[in-house]
Amino acid sequence: MPRVDLKNSKWFTRGWTLQELIAPGVVKFYDCTWTEIGTKIGMIGEIQKITSIDEPVLRDRNKLQSTSVAARMAWAAERVTSKKEDEAYCLMGIFDVNMPMIYGEGMRAFARLQEEIIKTYEDQSILAWQAWEHNQANLLLSPSPKGFRKAHKIVSWSHTWVDDSFDLHNKGLRIYLPVVQDPGDPKRIVAILNCRYSHEIRTQLAIYLREHAPRMIVPSRELKSTVCEMAPQLTDSGTLTALDNIQRAVLYHAKWKSLMILKSPIPPEHIAPGAVWEQKIKIHNLVDQLTLSKVFPPNAYDPHEEILTFFLTGSDEIDRGYMSFLDPDGKKQWSVLLQQESLSGSAKPRVWLCKHGTLADDTALFRTFRASNEELRKIARIEFRKGVQDLVAEVDRDLSQPTKSAWDVKLYLEKKTASSSKGTWTSLVYGSGSKGR
Repeated sequence: MPRVDLKNSKWFTRGWTLQELIAPGVVKFYDCTWTEIGTKIGMIGEIQKITSIDEPVLRDRNKLQSTSVAARMAWAAERVTSKKEDEAYCLMGIFDVNMPMIYGEGMRAFARLQEEIIKTYEDQSILAWQAWEHNQANLLLSPSPKGFRKAHKIVSWSHTWVDDSFDLHNKGLRIYLPVVQDPGDPKRIVAILNCRYSHEIRTQLAIYLREHAPRMIVPSRELKSTVCEMAPQLTDSGTLTALDNIQRAVLYHAKWKSLMILKSPIPPEHIAPGAVWEQKIKIHNLVDQLTLSKVFPPNAYDPHEEILTFFLTGSDEIDRGYMSFLDPDGKKQWSVLLQQESLSGSAKPRVWLCKHGTLADDTALFRTFRASNEELRKIARIEFRKGVQDLVAEVDRDLSQPTKSAWDVKLYLEKKTASSSKGTWTSLVYGSGSKGR
């Protein structure tokens, strides 16, 4: 009888046969004439090469618990099932989890399987998957076992003296991870996972995330977690993935951060109605001598875009803020106060300028404005250099954003050139790095 080539057997390509191979202590193989070919243990080397399942697991199913979630998923990555739901159901025994079998739910079955795994294991390798289509790359969890097709060699760990637990919520995954800033993108962070490839002891797996800049919320609320979403990047091979293999030395520069990773990006239409109450103000500081020292409220400011976002309520106490700038000598502060002027059902930002020796607290700054008996205007000015220059703040509509409540506030210098009984003529003076107003 010629030897049967096991690797061509369809039995090794089916989803349900994975647990049939691992669970029993004794498995016998027969050919189409019911002639015995051999046993699992007797042919363990050949079976290991066909399935990529580690020999210790084939010998003892109890070794499953010491195998990472990603590696177990990898065993099923290339297997097929007659029904889409069985991609998940055939793995319940591999992960020792239970859930209702609901035929007709399609891909939702594999999502539910991963939810049960997250409830059961402190294993971050469940995030170490890679998309095979571009529209999947910004998802938190893999759509199918195929996402783990390159994860056979991933090992994971947890610390018995540290709470490594993480939870899946309706918004996304709440998890505490060491994080470093991506030097190539100020809005992107690199979150380092407790897993690596078994043959690479100096590296560790990580995922790229894009932070959602915090904004004002009324009433105010302490933000305990940084909301972010998967931030895939294009690899040299042309695939799009948020997973990367980084040097472990990066850990020494990382900081622990509480994250809420979205299951998927939130569609813009789902952000309403909050967005209709937002007013975005772009700050253009054209004065090289002045550097930003403080913003109020701090969670309304995006430093990367240099934009203040107000959440309009109609309250003078809430719909306002300021930006303070420091003189080169560090002795004087210049503050631009912004507040909303409600006209005909719409709100427009107005400004006021003041100078103070030290950085005033929020209450004192607004009290100074009220005591001045001045009004907020579209253009405000204050003497910057006695008899020489004025500091000017000017509000203008941002016409590049016709569908949004977007405004520009320009901060610049005006040079006093001549005076007469009718007033003062001025010419604009910008910092050396500016290109004009």
